[in-house]
Amino acid sequence: MSTLGTAILVLIGGGLGSGCRYLIIEAFAARRRTSSGPFFDWATLLVNVVGSFVLGVVAALADLESAGAPGGFALAGVGFCGGFTAFAAFAMDLVAMVEARAWRLLTGTLVVNVLGGLAAAALGFGFIILFG
Repeated sequence: MSTLGTAILVLIGGGLGSGCRYLIIEAFAARRRTSSGPFFDWATLLVNVVGSFVLGVVAALADLESAGAPGGFALAGVGFCGGFTAFAAFAMDLVAMVEARAWRLLTGTLVVNVLGGLAAAALGFGFIILFG
């Protein structure tokens, strides 16, 4: 596949992922609008953990079928997962927690997001390797 073709797949996947992330974050938006300070952002956690799981699945499938679908990882892994996950929102949540000196919330948010994402990616990858 050409570089342009791959870029188009990444753009399509990124648009779909961003749209899905927007819908999920809007479903949780009432909490964000009513909060007067930093809070644990369940929407960001959800998209990051689900996106990590999906990326683990996609990476494992790409390993198993490396010659079969060359654009699959570009579309689903780089594009969709890249657009779906919310690292920038996660980083801004952490900045708000530092500004508010909400150290326990900051620590909990860091631990749950990082370990949750790592565990989800490993679970998705392992699931495909074991049962794929």
